[in-house]
Formats: sequence, structure tokens, C-alpha cells
Amino acid sequence: MDRGICKILVFGLFLFLSKGYCQDIPKVFKQVAAQHSNIHFENVVEETTTFNYYTFMHMYMGAGVAVGDFNKDKLPDIYFTANKGDNTLYLNKGNLQFLDIAKSAGVQGNGGFYTGVTTVDINNDGWLDIYICRSGPETDALQRNLLYINNGDLTFTESSSSYGLSEFMSHSIQSSFFDYDNDGDLDVYIVNTPVDFKMANEVFDLNKIYNDPSFKTYGGADKLYRNNGDLTFTDVSNEAGILPDIFFGLTVSIADLNEDGWKDIYVSNDFSGPDLLYINNQNGTFTERAKQMFSHISNYSMGADIGDVNNDGLQDIFVLDMLPEDYKRSKTSMSMMPRDVMYNMVQSGYHWQYMHNVLQVNNGVFNENAPSFQELGYFAGIENTDWSWSCLIADFDLDGHNDIHVTNGILRDVTNMDARIKQKEYTQELKASNPNNVGVEELKKARAFFPSVKLSNYLFKNNGDLTFTDISSSENVGKPSFSNGSAYADFDNDGDLDLVCNNVNDKAFLFENRASELGNHYLKVIVKGAPNNHFGYGSKVKLTIGNTLQVKELLSTRGYFSASEPILHFGLGKVGKIDKVEITWPDGKQQILQKVRADQELVFEYKDAKASVTKKVEKSTLLREVPRLLEPDFVHTDISNDDFNDQVLLPHKLSSTGPCMAVGDVNNDGLEDFFVGGATWFSGAIYVQKPSGKFERTAQPDLEVDKKSEDTAAHFFDANNDGYLDLYVASGSYEAEPDSSVLHDRLYINNGTGQFVKDEDALPPSKNYGSCIASLDFDQDGDQDLFVGGRTEKGKYPYAAPSYILQNENGSFKDVTPTRGKDVQQLGMVTDAISTDFDQDGDDDLILVGEWMPITFLKNENGYLKNVTGSMGFSHTAGWWNTIEAHDLDNDGSTDYVLGNLGLNYKFHASKEKPFHIYAHDFDNTGTVDIVLAKDMDNELFPVRGKMCSTEQMPFIKEKFPTFTGFAEANLTDILGQSIQQALHLEVQEFQSIIIWNNGKGKFSIQPLPNEAQYSVVNGIVCGDFDQDGKEDILLAGNRFETEVETSRSDAGNGLLLKGNGKRNFVPVPSRISGFFAPENVKSLIRIKKSKQKSFVLVGANNERIKTFFN
Repeated sequence: MDRGICKILVFGLFLFLSKGYCQDIPKVFKQVAAQHSNIHFENVVEETTTFNYYTFMHMYMGAGVAVGDFNKDKLPDIYFTANKGDNTLYLNKGNLQFLDIAKSAGVQGNGGFYTGVTTVDINNDGWLDIYICRSGPETDALQRNLLYINNGDLTFTESSSSYGLSEFMSHSIQSSFFDYDNDGDLDVYIVNTPVDFKMANEVFDLNKIYNDPSFKTYGGADKLYRNNGDLTFTDVSNEAGILPDIFFGLTVSIADLNEDGWKDIYVSNDFSGPDLLYINNQNGTFTERAKQMFSHISNYSMGADIGDVNNDGLQDIFVLDMLPEDYKRSKTSMSMMPRDVMYNMVQSGYHWQYMHNVLQVNNGVFNENAPSFQELGYFAGIENTDWSWSCLIADFDLDGHNDIHVTNGILRDVTNMDARIKQKEYTQELKASNPNNVGVEELKKARAFFPSVKLSNYLFKNNGDLTFTDISSSENVGKPSFSNGSAYADFDNDGDLDLVCNNVNDKAFLFENRASELGNHYLKVIVKGAPNNHFGYGSKVKLTIGNTLQVKELLSTRGYFSASEPILHFGLGKVGKIDKVEITWPDGKQQILQKVRADQELVFEYKDAKASVTKKVEKSTLLREVPRLLEPDFVHTDISNDDFNDQVLLPHKLSSTGPCMAVGDVNNDGLEDFFVGGATWFSGAIYVQKPSGKFERTAQPDLEVDKKSEDTAAHFFDANNDGYLDLYVASGSYEAEPDSSVLHDRLYINNGTGQFVKDEDALPPSKNYGSCIASLDFDQDGDQDLFVGGRTEKGKYPYAAPSYILQNENGSFKDVTPTRGKDVQQLGMVTDAISTDFDQDGDDDLILVGEWMPITFLKNENGYLKNVTGSMGFSHTAGWWNTIEAHDLDNDGSTDYVLGNLGLNYKFHASKEKPFHIYAHDFDNTGTVDIVLAKDMDNELFPVRGKMCSTEQMPFIKEKFPTFTGFAEANLTDILGQSIQQALHLEVQEFQSIIIWNNGKGKFSIQPLPNEAQYSVVNGIVCGDFDQDGKEDILLAGNRFETEVETSRSDAGNGLLLKGNGKRNFVPVPSRISGFFAPENVKSLIRIKKSKQKSFVLVGANNERIKTFFN
């Protein structure tokens, strides 16, 4: 058998097993055969010489489905849109059987290209109407949207023009009806797109787009229509602040994201256009605030849904993209993201946009009436579902946690790189040979280059901890398909949510939900609203069960091109009675029911609502930000360096690690002061604490002289035993040339008043890329010696820069590494070090952490430092460790350790069984260090990065693998050959941040920090009793914004307080409760005492001012 084919088969088996098909997957759904349901609808998409991908790039986008009870028989019916055929209405006859009544109902349509569909009682007669969007290359009548008014007798009348909703001269995709101005009636937001696809991936200056009227002529600007209350609507987009755009929007999602009682708008935009988040200003206007609310977003945004995925009562957002789960597809689809393109996008007003699904978890409001979100798609395990379209957040298994369903597949994989190359060559050949005779056969040949591969849909079970399990068995999601729109409803009225999917060139899927058979309970809530909002769109229902919450908002438009049943469904698990059910109507009125039994249909009527009494709650937090404590403010400024120019395949920049900070009483007044480091061309600073609690910067001329050096680490210690703290500052940063004088470390001697003078002769004349400093008396002669850690040299990652042991000889320091610390010479890229007597034998030892390093124990044996990591049981703890803090966390008299790592919300994963790998060598013999990151799949190593960027670093790859498919089928040895045997090879087994518990007698145990501490990189740690309950707590902060552009920034760190219970358990305290909010690119964290019980926490973030919190 051909080796490549064998690899594909083996890898396919690996994927089959890794998705869990060999495990006991819960059977949530059962597909209903068309022979039983009588649903034979098929969205047929055919290419012709006049209508094809080249004339209309959206032709493969599929169509939608809307669900609602159109005849008031309490059985939800189904309406399908067909892109180029007749739309179909199926009447639910019970027993999951349906009748096609589209023709008699008059809702088949009259041609054009149909896209999204939604439901609304637009004329307030109690009957659901249908609103359909149209796009396509057509003009005039075939381009107008349709509004089918329900006549109450299973017939409908098309009335879009009389209502002012035909959207003439626009190309509409989807709509959502909601009350944006809280006047009691339903308005509508309509997503439009251009049909001039030449602009799809162009990057414009966003200010120009928003302010240049000429862009409106493309017909792609979204619209907001206000309900006039007389069965007509008025376009109020401009005055409401809806920005004119040329983006290719696909979905609009509505929710009250900041809990102010007013609906906000989220728009998902495909191609390069950024998603939009319109926050309602409560005065008829909106402000677009996506960049302020989200740290990053998806790039090719597809479908989206909003719902509470972690039962905290706040509405979260899930947005789909196109990242394949399958390794081969990921390497053959989509081109690389060039750095200059990403940087240009950001500079032009776009956001940081990455090609994967995003889960934006709502953390509540902090300031300016704006919520803060953490993007946790990787942590949740739902980041890559391939060419996805619709996502629905709902509790499909009725266990009390919202699950996620995703539709998948495209008729032609137009992003396949090999196919694009072949198609381009064929097109050029065709133009040259016969430019005026392109017919059906030529079109078929061009189309045939692009694969047509059906893909499986996904079903993710919510585990209740912001992680999900893929339970996408064929039973739960059906056979592979080209599925697009999807909707849920309880079609058989048994209490669980059934599912329907609209497929391209295949019959629609209907799934019966069997969760009610598993013994789980439910509550179905029907809302009978005010006279001008009969179905109560926008109402919010909250369930309280013990200490848990469930909150849902009633709106029909969800997912992609579709609308679900306008009834709220709650899963209750094994709970038979609900403590409290509370509804808040759009106008703020409320109703509350106590002790509600499960397994019923609960009806709320607006006529029973009462005005709510709002009690102002004074918020008191453990920490509060205190501005203007530093006089003057210190703003860290780091001139950007493109590290990737030296090593294209670096996983992240290494020149943006500051600022460093250090704490000490520099003037012996009993008050702690601090040093903060500066980047190249910016001096570090010393601030002294005043009795008032403010900090005053002191003049330090010698620090100013050395501002050409970048301060990468700082440490206060008494170098000359005169009773005053001196300051050691390490120099480094990846951008510095190896022989540069700026790499000299510096020792500043305290004159006794807090004034520091550089000692030019105290240190060896070495030049190094320093990263950390620890003082210890390793030779027990009564003075402080030093360990200075090194990270990596410019262009040499991941080879380690040297680390040193410096022996103190009467205030001068001698490098004794070759004699006293031979093991220090082979450590790795050290990032932090602490002096600690970990073996409790009375002398100073060291614990070190670093990148691609195990947690390293250096034992002091009579003044010699020995690496005892293996005997301590820590050999397989290599991680991307950033920091370590020593503290007695359980008050047992022994020192424990908290270690900050990469976290679990990242593109890369590692375990002892399947480590994450790096190989480094001059693979192409050009005199540079080439990097290859690799992961283990079925006991073979494959490169993480794709063919294009790998070729940029190692040009031989392009010649060795002419096709993307060939590269995708090759393992690491196939690509690199025997030179891999000479390469430096490092591994990571652990990415979690952890606690090392000291169990006494030289025994230690590892405990991962809670999930919330794994959402981002941890760079700063301080410990102490922040709530003064006698039990030690942990405060964490950190992010890593400086990733390479194809890896999402690690930016979900908002700062986290972990409240200790004294029994080795810690409870995460959200920022909105703790008061500690530090979402910046945090690199350091220090705690400064103000009094016995009070302290300051200072946060150092790259290119930001120092933030100060008071506790």
C-alpha cells in the first residue's frame, strides 16, 4: 500500500478514536427517518454558467430554518428556506410527522437567492409571521426581502413593502426582531452584505469606511428599523449609531449583555471584517465597543449564539469560524496569516482576529456600563469544528447545563490550497487558449479541482466547569453532510429539545431528543407578552435552585440563518422542584413564583406583572484600584521589535517581558519601596513610600545613564553588608545583539539614603541575556551571593543563555559557576528562581523554573549546588514556567510554592503521555537556528506550523513538498530527514499552573490550581491573607499578548484572587467581587506593606502604566 495512503488511514483511525467513538457516548438524539417524518425538503444548489462560485462567492452558504407554532395547535411547525428553489412550510401533525403546506399557504416565494429566516408576530394579532432575507446577484423584485403575514387560517400574505421592510437595494442575510428602545414594540436589525467580493479580504481604514458615504452604494450596510407602532418601520441606522460598513455579515445575536435592561447587538462578520458589538446607550443609540469588550475575536466569523454556559446568570457568546479539527485538513486549507497583514489590520482599526471558534465568557460589568469578556474557546475544547455554520446553545440533555450543537460542511472546499493553485493555473491556461468560450464543461473542470467532502456535525456536552466533551456520534449528529441552518423545538411535546438542520443537496435532518427518557427533569416556560409584543420577545427568565442559577432570554433568531421556537426550555437534572422562577419583562416589570414543580409547561402573562423595586446595592470589594498613588505615574514603554525577523517560527516574542519589579525598604524608614524596570531607551525608577500611602519617584542619575539597557530582572539585597539594600539589575531582551554592551548587568550601591550609585567594578565583565536573580548565602560566610538566570540569545531560541553563580567577596562578585555550580551550566531557559531551604537542612537551596524546563531543584551540598530534580520526583514537569513564589499556604510551618505556567486556554497541549515538542537546528544549512514545534499523533510527531510559514524559515520544504497535501501527510522525520538526529530536542509535559505542597521530610506533592487560574498565562503571584480570615490566599495575574500571529494571544487573564480555606483548597473569586481587575499584558506583580494588615498590590504590564490596588 502507498505509504501516504496508509498514513491517512492510520490518522483517520486516530481521529475516530480520539473523538471518543470507542467510549460510552450518551445517546441524546435519534435521527427521524424522512419516511416517517415526511420531511423531504432538500436545499438543492447547482452551478451554472451564469450562477456559480465565480459570479457569486456566497452560493455555497446554505439556507435557514425557522420553527414556530403557526396554527396555534401547540405543535411547532417548520419553515425551510431554499437558496434557489421553493421555500417549504411543514405543518406538525404530531408523532414527529409533518405535512408540506407551502403551496397552499402561499409561502414558497417567487425566486431569487434566499438566505436567513426568522419569526415574529409583527402585527400583534397573536399569530407568528415569517420574515425572509434575500441576497444574490439579482436586482429589483428578486432582491427584496419577504414578510409573510399569518392570516390565521394557514395562509399568508406577503407584505414587506407596506411595512417598509423590503430592504430594496440591499443584500440581506438575516434579521432579528427585538425592542431596542424599550417602547413596548418590536424593532428589527437586518444584516446585509455586499455582493462585490473583490473587497472580501481587503483591509481598509475603518474610519474611512464608517465616514465615507460612497461605501453605502455597495448595499452591504446593516440596518436598524424602528417600529413606528402603526405597522410601518423607519430606517434609523444613522441616528442610532449603526455604522455603515462593507463587511460580510452572517449573523446577528441579541441579548442584554451588561444587565442594564436594554438589548445589545452582536454581529458576526465573515472574511476580514471585524465583528461588531453595539452596546445600547439607553437613549435610542448604540456605541460599537467590540475592541473594548473583547481581547480578541474570530476572523472568519460564521454563526453565533448567546447563552449562559457556566450558570452565573450572565450571557456568554459563542462564535464559529473555520478551523479544522482534522490535522490534514488544517494543513491543506487556508493560507498563513502574514505578520504584516495582521499588524496592518490592527493599525487600521480592526481587532486581533484569529481563525478559530471563540467562546466569549461574560464576567460582568466593571466600569462604563460595559461587560468584560474572557475568550475561553481553547480551554473549553470547542475551538475547532471545521467549516462551521450554525451553533445553538441549549440544554439538550436536560442536566442543567447548556450544551452546544454545531452544523458543518461546505459543498466545495474553496480554501483547499492545492486546488486553488490548480484552478489558478487552469484559468490562466483557459484565458490564454480560448478566452471567449467558457461553457459548462470548462466550469465543471474548474469546479472539480475543489474537493467536495461532507463533514460531521458536532454535539458538545457541557461538563459544568466551562469544558465540553465531544459526543458527536453518528447517532447524535447524523451522517456527514453539508449542514447549514439549524433550530430547536420540542416537536413532540415531551419536554426536551428536538433539532432540525437544513442541508445542501441532501434531505434535511430531523432529530428526536431522548433526554427525557434518561430521568432528567425539565421546565418549559411560555410567555404571553404585552399587547405590542405578544410572544414576549426580550423577556428574561431566571431559575434559582439552591445556590445555582439558570438564566435565559427569549428571542427567536439564533445560530445561522435560523430561528428557534420562541419558548424557553430549562433542564433540571435530577431536581424535582425549583426554589424560585422569576421573569423580567422588557419594560422591567417582574413576576416571581416560589417552589415550582418540575416537568410542566409554565405560563407567564404580562397582565400579572408588577413594577420591580430596584434596590441599590453598595459594592464592597477586598481590593480596590486606587489611581494616582504614584507621583508621577510610571508608564512602561517598550519599543516594538519584530523578533520573528530573526526566527520566523518562534512561538512568541521574547522582547516584551517587562516590566520587572522589586520590593524593599531602600531608606530604612520602615516603609517598603519599589523599583520598576524600564525597556530599552527608558530608565527604570525607584519609588519611595510616604506615610500618606503615596509613592514618590526619586531622582536616580545612574539609572538614567544606563537606560540603553533593558531591565529584565531586579533584586534588592545587601551586597556589601552595610545594612542598606542595594539593587542588582539584570540586562537582556531578545532584540539585543550578543556582543552589545547593553547586556552588562548592573549593581547599584545604596548610599544609605535611598540614593543608588553604580559600582562599575563589582560584577564580572560578562554580557548575557539575564532573566531572574536570587540571593542566597550558599557558602554560609554571612554575606549574600547571587544566582543570575539566563534565558536565550537573539536568534538562538530555544538554546539557553548561560546562568551564573556569583560568589560575594567583600562586595565584589566572582563567577564560580564552573566550580560551585557545574549543574547550573546545563539548566535551560530560566525564567525565575527563588532561594529556599527546600530540604530543611539549614542552608540555602534554589528552585528554578523556565521555558521548556522541568521544575528544577538545586540542593546546596557544602557550598556546591547539585541538580537533584530527578531524585525529588520532578523530572517530568517541563513546562513554559514563568514565575515561582514561596509561601506557607497552609500554615503548617513549612514553605509551599506557587508556580505560574502557560495555562490550558491555548493552542498547544501537553501531558506526560503526549508531550509537546520542539526541535532546533540549522536544518537548511544557512547559519541560523531553525525551530520546529511538533505534537504527537498516534505515536508519530507532526509539525504544528503549516507549509507556508515553515517554508519561509526553511526554503527547502517548498521543493521537497510541492503540494500542501504532501506536506500534510509527512511526519517530522519525513520533513527534516536525518538532520533531526543532531537537533536540540526539548519537551513540555505540563502547561497547568500549580501549587507544590511541602509535606515535610523532603516530600512534595503537586496540585493544579483551579480551572479559573488556567485561563491564561500566570506571570505574577503574591500570597497573603487578603480577607483577613486567618487563612492564606493567592493573587494571580498575567497574559501573553506577544504570540506569533497564527496563535491566539493568551489574553484571558483578568487577575484572579484564590481564597484559601486553610485546608489546601482555594475558591476562585471573580474580579467583579474581589475588585482585582488586571486584563492588561501583565508581566509582574508585587505586594507592598502599608501597615500590619493593609497593603498595596502593584501590577506591572507591558506598555501600560503601573496599576495600584489597595487591600
